[in-house]
Amino acid sequence: MGAIEAPFVTGSGGRDADELGERLMAGDIFVLRGLAPMDALVARARTIACEALGTDAPQTAETVMPVDEFRRRSAAARARFREDAEANRIWQEVMAAAGLDPSEIYADRRILRIQPSAAGARAYRTGPLPPHRDTWGSNIAAQINWWGPVYPVSSGCTMLMWPTLFRTPVANTSAEWDLDELMRRIEAKAVGDYPLLPAAAVDPIPAKPVPVLIEPGELLVFSGAHLHGSVDNRTGVSRISIDTRSVSTRDLAAARGAPNVDGKAPRVGWRWFHRITDGAPLAPSPPGL
Repeated sequence: MGAIEAPFVTGSGGRDADELGERLMAGDIFVLRGLAPMDALVARARTIACEALGTDAPQTAETVMPVDEFRRRSAAARARFREDAEANRIWQEVMAAAGLDPSEIYADRRILRIQPSAAGARAYRTGPLPPHRDTWGSNIAAQINWWGPVYPVSSGCTMLMWPTLFRTPVANTSAEWDLDELMRRIEAKAVGDYPLLPAAAVDPIPAKPVPVLIEPGELLVFSGAHLHGSVDNRTGVSRISIDTRSVSTRDLAAARGAPNVDGKAPRVGWRWFHRITDGAPLAPSPPGL
């Protein structure tokens, strides 16, 4: 792909970790290119998706199999990628190639996100995500988001961002959304209609969104405080992508964090984050604080 238009900043990784943290918390959005481990991670994700969905074209699997089977196989792909030791090893290499020390990185689960086009094939975790800031749910100002497509995306089948609203309050449901309540319902297998995350409470959003059009192997990096969401995919093919969230103890120790302009969540989501090298949890009072 050619040049990425503003507001994205392209790079090849290897940045100083402090500089990267400072720029992300200030609102910069990076597209990292040429990371060999990211190419390997995409290849691993494709292998898992193909095997789990039983096809060499997992993007169109939703069109050739019964809905229940597609949902079951998609869930199996997601679970396998999350627990895959090879994917975890490669992810550590991606972090190192980006200029970060993996031993300082605590991450949420790695997600192989399969978002189908057909409404009937969507499930609780696979529908389009509404406009949201991740920090509305985590309450962690130092959170960083990582996203990359596994197969090519298009303007009708990708992620959206609203970079101009980074410092602008947006009405949202964070004050009413409770992480403990969500976890209780998930553990009881009784989620019902409880929202997966807090969302914007205004429609339309008062700014024009920017579709993320990057290639497989490229990696989008941005603060969890950026407003983002999913295109309501109607292209006839599933969007398959990798995403996760992380917190660096380096950023926490330096008190680096994005501005909280509108988040009111009652909890802090430390429980989501574990060190990628050994699985150790991120304590409520992280090292260095």
